[in-house]
Amino acid sequence: MITYGKAPLNLMLDRFDEVRATVTVDKPLAYIVPPQWTEVIDVLRRHGLTLLRLKAPLEAAVDGYRLTDPQWQEAPFEGRHPVTCKAALVRGVARTFPAGSVVVPLDQRGSAVAVHLLDPQGPDSFVAWGFFDAIFEQKEYAEPYVLEKMARTMLDRDPKLQAEFEAALADPLFGASPQKRLDFFYRRSPYWDDRIGLYPVGLVTSPATKVDTRPDTSTD
Repeated sequence: MITYGKAPLNLMLDRFDEVRATVTVDKPLAYIVPPQWTEVIDVLRRHGLTLLRLKAPLEAAVDGYRLTDPQWQEAPFEGRHPVTCKAALVRGVARTFPAGSVVVPLDQRGSAVAVHLLDPQGPDSFVAWGFFDAIFEQKEYAEPYVLEKMARTMLDRDPKLQAEFEAALADPLFGASPQKRLDFFYRRSPYWDDRIGLYPVGLVTSPATKVDTRPDTSTD
């Protein structure tokens, strides 16, 4: 039980008077958010950020992130299940953004807010708060009887793949799981959906990327 008295108590306390970043990123020139992510766009708008819209579809090589190993917090917090994941920066990925995609230029006062929200490594990013959970969902699959035959053909044609598979079998959990073994081959097949874990937000880093925009006048 805590009791409060009047006698003075002298304590030595550490003083933390500066912030040291554990993760730093280079700010892009702008972020591009596809228009279907309406909840994300609404939050950006509510933060008072200047938003623009693409006048026409944009095909360009932009930077982005590949997100893997998502781990969700079991108990909800603030009505959401926060998620942690690994983020790998990928350079110059050919992407197509439809007309109406939201462009967030970073030559504005609130650029730091935009980075904290839109860079997936941020502890309070949209990714961390579960706004982009859908990108981790695997929609397509292959039947085991199809994968089994395909896997044998792949091994016969590729000695390097054979060696890689045998090395993977050293893991008891992998070796004992038919699903993991077949998934090994599915991920290396032409049928694997490489959009799984691909962060849908593009990072414009080159001034040569021509982005034709109009003001964002939406209120939805």
